[in-house]
Amino acid sequence: DTNYAALFNGGNVGIGTSAPGSELEIAKLADDTILTIYSGSGTNADAGILKFQKSSNASTIHTALQTDNLETLGRIDFYGVTDASPDAFVRSSAIVARQDGASDATAVLGSIEFQTSDADDDGNPTISMKVDSASNLGIGTADVAFSSGAKCLGLLNGTDPGGATTNTAGLFASGGELYSF
Repeated sequence: DTNYAALFNGGNVGIGTSAPGSELEIAKLADDTILTIYSGSGTNADAGILKFQKSSNASTIHTALQTDNLETLGRIDFYGVTDASPDAFVRSSAIVARQDGASDATAVLGSIEFQTSDADDDGNPTISMKVDSASNLGIGTADVAFSSGAKCLGLLNGTDPGGATTNTAGLFASGGELYSF
């Protein structure tokens, strides 16, 4: 039977593996590996929650220290295997949550990035879509702040060799009016 959990030297925990490569590794061969977070409740606000928590305190666990603008607050990475010899796991895409401005006494501003790879990324995905703390949406661009204080959607399809953007379009709303550029 391969159903087991064990604590190994160094504090790593393996479920389905005797050689975990990180703090918690869940492994299964020839089938889906599923992590289930279950909440049984009749209250609409109750749910299974996957919580990412970040503090700038690098010396004491569970001690809160203010995080800074652009700090990564959480990340989900997706890996595939290359055809190199030997085969290697390489990051293909990611969902990244970042702080998006200075925090105050009651709020930490946040943005979410969806990152993908093309043939030139070498395992370092780049931003394909981003939603910033002002609800601006950028597709194909990390720069979503096209107009200060306006809700924006920007589309970008690349850059020419001189660095100018090409195939760019955008919409923004301000004062009840919709504008394009």
